[in-house]
Amino acid sequence: MPVEKLPTDGDWPSLRWDTRFATGHPGIDTEHQRLVRLLEKLCEIERGTAAIERLPRVLVELQRYTRYHFAHEAQLMAEHAIPAAHVQSHLAAHALFIDHLAEATRQSARDAHAVSGDLLRFLGRWLVAHILDTDRALVRELRHARKR
Repeated sequence: MPVEKLPTDGDWPSLRWDTRFATGHPGIDTEHQRLVRLLEKLCEIERGTAAIERLPRVLVELQRYTRYHFAHEAQLMAEHAIPAAHVQSHLAAHALFIDHLAEATRQSARDAHAVSGDLLRFLGRWLVAHILDTDRALVRELRHARKR
């Protein structure tokens, strides 16, 4: 699927789970659905349909669940002996997201109004692109590993 036509484009900020996000791995897809729901909460705050005061709480929840999800993917990669090059690039991508999310969380703890809409859009677009590219590649690697 071309990344330039994502469900986060157009009337952003809006993000909903879309079947096009499915990787084919039930556990990963379930976790992705939860991440998308958490990001939709951020979109609601950005649109003004939810109170800005919720932002720090939502970001902390997103940070916790993201760490859980990324740890699960790292565990799957280790258990299935995924090639080191894939693991390194995948974990580096996770670290980038965690860094941006941590910055948003720090900003919101000081002043929820100071968190940039650009930062929230980055989080949403990054997650969608990561699911469609990197996580789908991971699931292909997992399937290949099972055949070995």
